[in-house]
This record gives sequence, C-alpha cells and structure tokens, in this order.
Amino acid sequence: MDVLADVLNEMYLSGDVVARFDLTAPWGVTMPKRGGVFHATDYGECWARLTPDGELFEVSPGDLVIFPEGASHEMVNEPDSLSIPLEEALCGIEEGSLACPVGDIGGSGPKTRLVCGVFHFREGGFHALRPILPPVLHIRADGGENTQWLQMILKRRSDESGSTAPGANTALSRLTDLLFIEGIRVWLESEATTGLSWLRLE
Repeated sequence: MDVLADVLNEMYLSGDVVARFDLTAPWGVTMPKRGGVFHATDYGECWARLTPDGELFEVSPGDLVIFPEGASHEMVNEPDSLSIPLEEALCGIEEGSLACPVGDIGGSGPKTRLVCGVFHFREGGFHALRPILPPVLHIRADGGENTQWLQMILKRRSDESGSTAPGANTALSRLTDLLFIEGIRVWLESEATTGLSWLRLE
C-alpha cells in the first residue's frame, strides 16, 4: 500500500509555472497569500521569509522553496532590500515566444534568476497533509543523493522555461507536477518526525 500516492492523488490536481524573473540587485517582491506556491533559483543568491515577521533564510542556486498553502511571503536579494507587491512586478512581464513569461526587475547589480509557479489542489483536498506540513519547505540543492532526481527535474524545467519548441507549455506543467511530488518525497525522507511514519507505509 502506497499511502503517500493515495494522499497525493486525492489532493493534487496540477501545477503551472507562472513566470521567470531575471533579477538584478537590488530587488524584492512580496507575494500575497494564495494557493500553493513554489520558487526555484537557477542562479544567484536570494533570501525568503514569511510575512509580516517571519525569520529570513537564504536560498541558494538549485534550491526549491515550497509554500504548501501559499502563505504570504517575501523574496529579496538581501535581508535589508525593499520589496514591491507581486502585482507591480507582474506589470513588466512579457509573454513573448518563450514557454514561460519573463519579467525583469531590479537595478544593475548581481543577477538572480527565479522561477515561480503555483500548485492547484482539489477543493478540500489538502486536509490530509495540512496538520504535518510546515508553512514553508526549503529543500536545499546540496541535500545529497535524496535530491538527485529533484535536481534533474529542476534542470529540465529551467531548460523548458526558455524554450520555443512546440509543447513546451505542456512540458512545463508536467515537470511542475513532478516537482511537487518529488519535493514532498525529499522533504519526507529528510524529516525525522516519527509522526510522519504513516506516510511512508508501503
């Protein structure tokens, strides 16, 4: 019996990449509360925190950050950088011919590429995981063997976000599905809480 598969099939519908931001310091974006959200860095350093008073944590290239219930949060290039609302950041988005809309934000400093997306859940489908998942999952690129598959998915997603090939949008959506599933699996493998053992039953 694969309990985790049953839970995911019951709760999860699909995922989508919303935008790719090519950022130059200084920059910062405040994300409002919404459904499940993820961010992945292709290159460059940045910081994240839950708002209004969450603790800052550094996000390195190749890291994946998941906000399972889309808690309000802030992404900045440095802890003291100012941020703009997401709506303002999206005003500069260009659809273009790429699979993923691209936005440019910031000044003339060091560069960071941040890919942002959303996870769609069935109505009421999140109840099984809500009691055990934290507001934010930070999965580091240097997590060893547990993250090898995740890094492959992130690399392919990065390639597809800049693609003009037919079917690239669909490929991005499917890769985002895999990103969510593998992200949850990696987090469970690294989580020592015995209360999660029921999800590992097979």
